[in-house]
Parts: sequence; C-alpha cells; structure tokens
Amino acid sequence: MIARTHSFFQTRFFGLLGSLFLAALPSAALAQGENIGPDIRHGAQLSADQVATVTKFIASHSANLGGAENPQAIKRDRTALLEPLADSQASPAFRLKYSETLIPILTPLAKAEADVVVINSLVIAGDLATAQAVDLLAAGIKSTKPAIRFQAAYGLRRTFEALGLMATPTMRPDQAEEAIKLLAKSIESEADPIVTDGLVYALVQATQTTSLRNPAIAQLSAALSAKSKSLAGKAASGQLAQALLRGGAGVRDALGAAHAGEIPADTIKAAAELGGSFIAYCVKAIESKTLPMADKGRPEAMLRETHAQLATTAENVVLLALTLQGGKAPEARKIGDRLKGSTTSGDASFGEDARAIIGATGLLTKEPFRFAPTTFLDK
Repeated sequence: MIARTHSFFQTRFFGLLGSLFLAALPSAALAQGENIGPDIRHGAQLSADQVATVTKFIASHSANLGGAENPQAIKRDRTALLEPLADSQASPAFRLKYSETLIPILTPLAKAEADVVVINSLVIAGDLATAQAVDLLAAGIKSTKPAIRFQAAYGLRRTFEALGLMATPTMRPDQAEEAIKLLAKSIESEADPIVTDGLVYALVQATQTTSLRNPAIAQLSAALSAKSKSLAGKAASGQLAQALLRGGAGVRDALGAAHAGEIPADTIKAAAELGGSFIAYCVKAIESKTLPMADKGRPEAMLRETHAQLATTAENVVLLALTLQGGKAPEARKIGDRLKGSTTSGDASFGEDARAIIGATGLLTKEPFRFAPTTFLDK
C-alpha cells in the first residue's frame, strides 16, 4: 500500500520547513473568512464595496509574508489568507478577484532569497487555483532547490483538487492542461526521487477530475513509461519505486472508474504502454540482479514488496486498458506474487508470466494494441 502521509517531509532537505509549511492547510484560527463574509465569498459578482473589502483584508494579512526572520508571523498571515479559500462554496468571481489582488503580492515573494518565504508563497498559490497562481507554481517547478520544486508540485496538486470541487472552474481547460504537460515533462527530467513522487502525486490528482482525466492519464502514462525506461534496466531506489507505484495505481484507478467510450483510444493505448513498460522494467531489474533477494524483515524486503505491487498493478492496467478498448481480457495472473518470495524459481516464473504479456508474441502485440514484438523487451 502506498503511504498517504507526508512523513517524508522530514527528510534531508525539508526539515523544519516541512513541518511548518509544506503540509499546512487552513486552520480554524479565524471564523471562515473573518471580514470576508459569505455574501462576498459566494457572490456571482462583486460590488465595488466588496472588492474594497477583499483588498483591505489581503493588505491586512500580507504584511508579514516576506519576514523570513519571523516564521510564526508568516504562518499567521498565511493561515488568514487561506481561510476564505477553504470555503467549498466560494464562487469563481470571488476566487478570481482574490487571486487578482493577491498575486502581485506573492510574485516577488516567490523570487525571494529565503526558502521559507518562497515556499510560503507557493502554499498560498496552490489554494488559489487560478491561471495566475499556476504561473507562479510553474516557475517553482523549475527551481534549482528540491524543497521548492516539491512545494510547487504540492501546490499544483492542491490546484487540481480545488478544480475538481468547482461547479464552474476558475481556469480554462487549456490552462489546466498546460499545467498537466509541465508536470509530465518535469517527471521525466527530475533527478530527486522525493520531488518525483510529489510531481506524480499532483498528476494522479488531476486524473480524479473528470474534465482533466483523459489528458492527465495520457501525460502521466507517457511520462512514467519514459521514466522507467530511463533506469536502463536497474532497480530504482525505494522512494522512486514508490513514486512509480503511486503513478501506476493512479492510472489503474482512473481506468477502473471509467466506462467504455469515455476514454479515447490513444489514451487507453498510452496506459497499456505504461503497464507494459513497468512490467519490462521489473523483468530487467531482476535479470540485471539489481533487485536484490531479501529475507523477510530485512530492508531489501520492502523494495521487493514494492516491485511486486508494481508488477501486479501494471498487469491490472494492461487488462483494464484491454477491456476498455473492447477486447476480452484474460484472467489476471497476479504476476507480482512471484516476486515476493525472493527465490530463483519465483523470479523465473515471473519472467515467464511477464513475457506472456509483453514478450515478442505476448498479449500486447495482439489486437487491439498491436505493439511491435520488441517494444518492451529485446528478447
């Protein structure tokens, strides 16, 4: 099972920033919106007086955002500014005006020298869920600092989460899809496994929003296929393997929630290729002997377990894709189970089962996908 917590915030480059800022959500410190009442938060249009109230509220709760020497003051301002956005009934008109007023304040903060100031600005931008805010997060994704890249990814995840709850989105579909493409491209190039996991998590969140599901599945599948191939046959680290598993499970769940005809054929094929790529990756990791044998209870056993889950998840992705494409899926072999025992015979059996799916005459070379015989394995 993939961990749903953010315990890894307390790793080598997060430390105090993680505990204070990265997982921060609005608290009950203020009655929801304090000086911004429901008449403003829910209004289809904002009057001049209501706009003035929003402007005054933001001004009174943003003075400390740049004060790196006083993180608690930053936290108080951040909490206040996030409170109105926690209202699930907040209207697009309010969100857009709030963003329009707040972004000019956040923009210079997102370029500050102090990481605590930058990260705090990205926390707020993530909950705004507007195109202007996404521009700030996109810049954060390109930072040279892993903690900032991670927070930008988390902000995009929050953006997709907010969009999924809106009856009328605050962003055009093409704007949201640009963010999806950025995340996919970043997954392919990202070297830090913890940041990779954050990027993957953000795209998985996008697959859960109906209007974004198809492009998110396609982009996530392509990015993770490329990521697994870039490992050149060697087993990933535990954290990266978890990121791959998170992404595969996200694609599996998105396919499983869809009905025939809801997902385009090319997107289904991209998902099938992801499944095949993950199975091939596991085969190569075993045959290169970089996925170690491991006795139960030893650290290596967790890496084995993750790869076992990854292989079975990948098989399920292939079978779901086949079903959605109108094919008749064979019974699942649960191929990952062969890896759990850490035995030579189990690994050999896994290789045989895997080749029945991705080999030169395997399931994926047949209708409806017709991948070339050497797409996944050379032999």
